[in-house]
Amino acid sequence: MTMTKRKIITVVNAASPVSIEFYEFGCERSQSQPNEDNVLIVLDVVSPDFSKEFQTRAFESGLRTYECDGSYWALWRSLRNELVECRSALIHVHMGRSGVAAQLIGLMHSPFSPRVYTLHTMFKEYRLVHKVLSVANVALARCTVFVSSSARDAFPTLLRKIAGRCRVISNGVKFAETRVTQSRKKRFLLNVGRLVPAKNQAWLVQLMTELPDYSLHIVGDGELRNELESLAGKIGVVDRIHFWGMVSRQRVRDLMEEASIFVSSSVREGMPVAVLEALSVGLPVVLSDIAPHQEIANLISGVQISKARKQAWVDGIASIDGLERSGYDQLSMSLKRATSEHFSIDSTYRRYTNLYNELLGL
Repeated sequence: MTMTKRKIITVVNAASPVSIEFYEFGCERSQSQPNEDNVLIVLDVVSPDFSKEFQTRAFESGLRTYECDGSYWALWRSLRNELVECRSALIHVHMGRSGVAAQLIGLMHSPFSPRVYTLHTMFKEYRLVHKVLSVANVALARCTVFVSSSARDAFPTLLRKIAGRCRVISNGVKFAETRVTQSRKKRFLLNVGRLVPAKNQAWLVQLMTELPDYSLHIVGDGELRNELESLAGKIGVVDRIHFWGMVSRQRVRDLMEEASIFVSSSVREGMPVAVLEALSVGLPVVLSDIAPHQEIANLISGVQISKARKQAWVDGIASIDGLERSGYDQLSMSLKRATSEHFSIDSTYRRYTNLYNELLGL
């Protein structure tokens, strides 16, 4: 007798090289779960520069995808069709707009299909509209997942009671065999993330006035790119800052292997995948003093946390740069080993699989 495949339908606003936890998670599950049909629906337009890589990776892994190009009608049509075809389906949403829309469509066409909402950042730092969307997603979902203990603890207690079933399932990363080795000639700082206020890259641009021997490479795109480029020119550091925009996943990995230090000045995160990726290749990090970064530092010795003072950041970077080659390599190996222990993607897969099984009654 042939076993009916269960279907996991993931719905997100966007897919890009810096949203690895969405599309690569689906790709990996498609390859590792033969009794599971994985579908990824993307509401907004996928960047033309990334769309080919996205589709190729999905095709190779067996992940079925829909690109809705910003159309809620296309989202409704694609999700409705998937639900009609398979009643043993689970809807997993990750973002505000697409999450509320997908859960309402699910209620309309398959009311008994379980719905999961993963909250990827700190609720208290949201703007009002995003708080409203997040509360709506929590109310509609059968289970709410937080990507870190920090994200759970920042969520209002009353709303957690309304949410009912809640879990903490940390983001995880896939590990490669490569390892960073220090280049004494290259003082290369790397930041990866969307160019939006929450990521606070303006702090890093301004910090470069205190680090005349360093270059800063920023990977990602977003609403603040022109403003950041203008700031770099205004304060005279534009020749030492490279804005890469959107690049391939392989190029992100290459840059992490080439860099000497990864830096993140974010003011809001959930459990930052880019930081975990950097640590997974043994790249030392200097991070802003926010709860999710502290959560990482509590588990991984050698993670530098710096207060929002330029001198604190300069000192943190200098403490890594001042290591001898053997000390740098020892730190690199220690970071990679501890990240593998605490933030393996395999652990994330297992915990989501257990949750899916529980909600689907398997």
